[in-house]
Amino acid sequence: NRFHLYSGKYGARYAVLLLNMVKAFPNAEVMELVTRFVCLTEPGRLDGNLATATATLGRISPGLAEHLTRICTRSLLESVAGRGAKGLPMCLDSSAIINRWMEHGFVGFLNEDCCDYIWDQSMLFGWHIIQDIVIIIIDLLREPIFKAKTIAELDQVMNVDIGDITLSQLQRSFKANLDSEMAKPVPPHLIIG
Repeated sequence: NRFHLYSGKYGARYAVLLLNMVKAFPNAEVMELVTRFVCLTEPGRLDGNLATATATLGRISPGLAEHLTRICTRSLLESVAGRGAKGLPMCLDSSAIINRWMEHGFVGFLNEDCCDYIWDQSMLFGWHIIQDIVIIIIDLLREPIFKAKTIAELDQVMNVDIGDITLSQLQRSFKANLDSEMAKPVPPHLIIG
């Protein structure tokens, strides 16, 4: 509440995010909590994480990225054809959906246990881990995403079906992702000695 009063920028939807930080750091000073909160919700950071997540998805799963793009493009073309020359409609694309996930810290999309887990990982590894979590979640939704043929079906998968992801699924996928990153050889320029 104090942060909302100071900034006037964030509404009640962010209270759940800040509440998790208060629970995680019960002895922290108010301004320290606010600083951590701003680091997560700062649009510039979100944009960077979004760009990285989108680029990574295109690199590691080009078929899935192409499917998402195809659905969104087809939806845009159908919408334009239906409106004639009245103007270009807004198109719901996958990056807009992913941005909403990150902007809200996954609150309202994933269950509370999953949100708490993501916050724990963000505190342990840093906020940049969010881009990895986005890729993990998209991978967990791979099958229903490939089944989606329209923007409405894609919207259903990425805004509603995402809530079916369990904490154990998220933890297993995160651990597998972390293990694969740890197994990579250390680049020579980072070796000391």
